[in-house]
Amino acid sequence: MITIDGFEFKGTHGAAVSAPPQLRVMRKAFSGVDGESEIKGGKTGREVSVDIVVHERLNASQMEAVLGVYEYQILGRHGTLLVRADTGYDQAFANTTYMGFERDPETPAPLYDYANTIDGRWWIRGRLKFYQLLVT
Repeated sequence: MITIDGFEFKGTHGAAVSAPPQLRVMRKAFSGVDGESEIKGGKTGREVSVDIVVHERLNASQMEAVLGVYEYQILGRHGTLLVRADTGYDQAFANTTYMGFERDPETPAPLYDYANTIDGRWWIRGRLKFYQLLVT
């Protein structure tokens, strides 16, 4: 289960993958001087992503409606991102903004599950993208 600000995403997913917080750094080399200088700024937020297969017994029009929601309607939703695995392992990311659904480049359009391996209907693979603010 994946939720943010009361919205639940449909499908089967993996664990959330988060990058380390970013550090603002500026490096400068000056003419006539060996080496370089470095100015370190503060830390900033980080990207969080979750790989997902969107399905749930969706017909073609339902799949298009779900993709419309994921790709446009809920962009910018902000709150605590909760990623709950079937094993009971929870990952929570406070102060997180939903940045969109990125379709898998190998399967950019929904596919029909002819082999009935998922649920016998339409599915698509992609990545949910989020950004977590660093709030101190």
